[in-house]
Amino acid sequence: MKFENEAKEILSLSGGKENIKSASHCFTRLRLTLVDEKKADTEALSNLPIVNKAIFNNGQLQVIIGNTVGEVYEAFMKVSGLSEEDVKDTSKKKFLDKLVDMVTQIFTPIFPALVAGGLSKAILIGLMFAGVVDPTTTTYGIINMIADAAFYFLPMLLAFSAAKYFKANPYVAVVIAGIMIYPSFATLGDTITFFGLPVTYVNYTATVFPIIIGVWIMSYVEKGLKRIIPKMVSFLFVPLLTLFIMTPIILCAVGPVINAISNAIGNGAVTLLQSTGVIGGALFGGLYPIMVFFGFHQAIPPIELQMIAQIGYDPILGYCAVGNAAVAGSAFMVALISKKSEMKSLASTTSFSAIIGITEPALYGVISNYRNAFISCFIGGAIGGTLISLFGVTGISIGPVPLAGIALFFGDKFIYYIIAVVVSALGAAISLYFLKLKEEN
Repeated sequence: MKFENEAKEILSLSGGKENIKSASHCFTRLRLTLVDEKKADTEALSNLPIVNKAIFNNGQLQVIIGNTVGEVYEAFMKVSGLSEEDVKDTSKKKFLDKLVDMVTQIFTPIFPALVAGGLSKAILIGLMFAGVVDPTTTTYGIINMIADAAFYFLPMLLAFSAAKYFKANPYVAVVIAGIMIYPSFATLGDTITFFGLPVTYVNYTATVFPIIIGVWIMSYVEKGLKRIIPKMVSFLFVPLLTLFIMTPIILCAVGPVINAISNAIGNGAVTLLQSTGVIGGALFGGLYPIMVFFGFHQAIPPIELQMIAQIGYDPILGYCAVGNAAVAGSAFMVALISKKSEMKSLASTTSFSAIIGITEPALYGVISNYRNAFISCFIGGAIGGTLISLFGVTGISIGPVPLAGIALFFGDKFIYYIIAVVVSALGAAISLYFLKLKEEN
C-alpha cells in the first residue's frame, strides 16, 4: 500500500490510535483532533520527508503534506484501523474552529468537480476566441454543459457532502436539493402554496447556503423521527416523512430567508471591495498568504460561489492569485540567496508548486522559517492586489491560481491579470532580497 510506512510514522508521532478523536483532510493537510495534544511530537512530524510542517491550529493537529494528502489519509485510516464512525469528533471547539472545520469537510470533496467545471468554462472561452469552436454549434453547447453542470447542480453536490458531515441520509438530502432546483418549480405560477402555506419562488441553482442549512435541520428531523418510529417500518417512513416535513420548511421559510442573507453577504463582499478600492485590494492581496497559513482561506470558496451565482463572476479570485504569486516569488528568492543547500532545494521546488496554485508547502516548509519572507509576501501581494483592484480584474469561476487557472481570466482584462501576477511575484522577491533572510535567527 502506497504511503503505508509514512502513515504509520504519522500515527505513532501523533500519539497512536487511542489518541485520535477525529481524522479528516482538506486540499493539502491531514487534520487530526487529539485526546491529548502533548502526546504529539510536532517537531518529529515536521522532519518526516513527506511532511512540510506539523502545527496545532484551529484546535487540530494539522500535518501539511501537499497534493498527496488524499492518498496519505487513506493509508492513515487503514494502518490505524480507524473507521469513519470511530473518529467522530465529540470535543468542544470554539465556534470559529467548528465553522472552519465544517466548511473544509463539506467543500473539500466537491472542489475537484467545481475546479473541473471552472477550467472547462475557461477552455471553452479559449476555444471560442481561437475560432476553434463556433458558439452556434452543438459542440459549443455540450462543452458548455460540461462547464456548467457542477455549478447548476451545486445544491445536490453540497447536499450529499453536508449530509455526510451532519450524519444524515445523503440520498434523501440529494432529493431535497433536487426538489429545490426542480425545473417545474419556476412554472407553478405567481402564487404558490403548499397545503395553504405560502411558498416563495427562489432560483436555487448554483446556490450554497440554503441547502447546507437545510441539511443541518434535516439531520435533526431524521433523528427525531427515528426515535418515535418503530425500527420495523423506519426504512419506509423516516425518509418519506423527512421529505414531507423538510419540503415546506425549505421552500416556505429556510430557503428564502437564507438565500436573502446569502445575497446580502455576497453583495456586501462586492460592495466592500468596490468601496475600499485599491486600499482594500492591497490589504486582501497582502493578507491572503497569512490567511492560507492559518487556514482561514477555507471560508472564501462559499462566498465566491455565492457571488458567481449572483453576479456571474468571481471578484475575489484575482486577489488570491496575486497572494499566491507573492509566496512563489518569496520562496524563489529564498532558493537564490539561502546559504543552506537543503533549503535551496526545498524553496525552488515549493516556489513552483506555489505559482501553480498550491502554496502550503512553500508557506510551511520555507516562508515560516523567516520573518522577512512573510513580510515580503505581504508586500508582493499588496502590490498585486492594488493592480487587481485598479484594473477591475475578475475571474469567471473558481480554481487553483495563478498558473493552473490562468484561463479563468481570459478576456479583455487578461493582460492586467498577467501584469499583476508577475509584479506581485517580483515585488515579493525583490523586497526579500533587500530585507535579507537573517538565517542565523
